[in-house]
Amino acid sequence: MSLIGSGALNLDLIYEVADLEEIQVKGVNLEPGHETWGSHELAQKLRTALERKGTLIAKSGGGSAANTLCALAEMGFDCLFIGSVGQDDEGSFILSSMKKVDCSLVVRQGMSSLCIIVVDQKRQDRAMFVAPGSFDCNLKTRALKKALSEARLLHMSSIVQDSGLEAQQGLLTLLRAEAICSFDPGEIYAAKGHGAVDCLLRRTDILFSTDYELAQLFHDEEEIDIVRNGLLATKNDNRLREYRFFREVFSPVVVKKMGNKGAVIYSQNGNYFCAARKVEKIVDNTGAGDAFNAGFLAAVLNDKSPVDVLSEAVSLAAKSLRYPGRSWIDHLGT
Repeated sequence: MSLIGSGALNLDLIYEVADLEEIQVKGVNLEPGHETWGSHELAQKLRTALERKGTLIAKSGGGSAANTLCALAEMGFDCLFIGSVGQDDEGSFILSSMKKVDCSLVVRQGMSSLCIIVVDQKRQDRAMFVAPGSFDCNLKTRALKKALSEARLLHMSSIVQDSGLEAQQGLLTLLRAEAICSFDPGEIYAAKGHGAVDCLLRRTDILFSTDYELAQLFHDEEEIDIVRNGLLATKNDNRLREYRFFREVFSPVVVKKMGNKGAVIYSQNGNYFCAARKVEKIVDNTGAGDAFNAGFLAAVLNDKSPVDVLSEAVSLAAKSLRYPGRSWIDHLGT
C-alpha cells in the first residue's frame, strides 16, 4: 500500500543575502522564519532585487508535502503524490525533481507555482514568498479512488489556491478508514484559522505545527487542551493499534516543532520531548520541518516507540540544515 501526499508543488529558487532588511520590494513583506504569498508579478520584482543584492544558491522542486514524500520515497516507501503543476518548463522541472515518487496523478495545466526562499546570513534564518500557479485535482478518476482506498497514509500540507482545500476535503472522503492521516498546515492554512480547516483537522491523527501556527489555528489554546477538548478528531478507537506508536500514545497527537529548542509530542495519555541536535553550520533551514515530518512518519510506519519516533525526526531535521533546498534528500544514506 502506498503513502500518499497532497499539497503544493513549487519551483523553489533559493537566494542567500547578507541581511534580509536590505531587500525592499513594495508589496512584499519578508520576515525571518515566516511565509507570505502574492502574485507572479511581485515574485518577479523580488527576483530582480535579489539578483542585485543576493546570490542564487539552489534551484529545486519544492512544497512541504512534496519534500516529505520525496524523502520517504528515498527511504524505500512506495509513494504517490496528488497535486498540480503547470504546462510549462517549470512544471517539467518540478516533476523531474520528484525522484522515486509516483506522479501519475499529478494534473498539468496553466502556470506552475513559484516559491522564492531568501536565506538571511545575519540571522541564520529564511523568509519565503509563494506565487501560486494553476491548481486542479480530478477526484473522479478510478486510479485516484483506488489509491486512496488502499493507502497506508495520507500526508497533507497547504495549497495556496482556494480550490486546494476543497480538493483535500474530497480526498478525505475517499481515504481508507484504517489509513493514518497526518497534516502540516503551515502558515498558509494556519492563517485561515481553525474553522476554515476543521474539515481536515477532524480526520487528522498527527498534527505537525509550530508555536506560531498553533496560536493562529487555535487562538492560544494550550496544546494538551487541543487534544483533550475535541479540537482535533477524538477517535481513540483502536483503528491504528497495529503501530506501536499508537498503542503507546492515542490518536490524535499534536507534534510541536520548536526549531533549536527541539520538539514535543502531546497526546491524551502522555507527552514526549526531544532536544534539538547541534549543527555546527546551518546552510538552509527551509526544509527542516519537512525533514522532521519525514523522519517522524517513517519511524511510526517502522513500528518505533514514541521516544524513538521523536528522536529520529529531530535527527533528520538537523541533517537537512547542512544542505540547500531539497538536496538533503540525496544524502539520506550517508
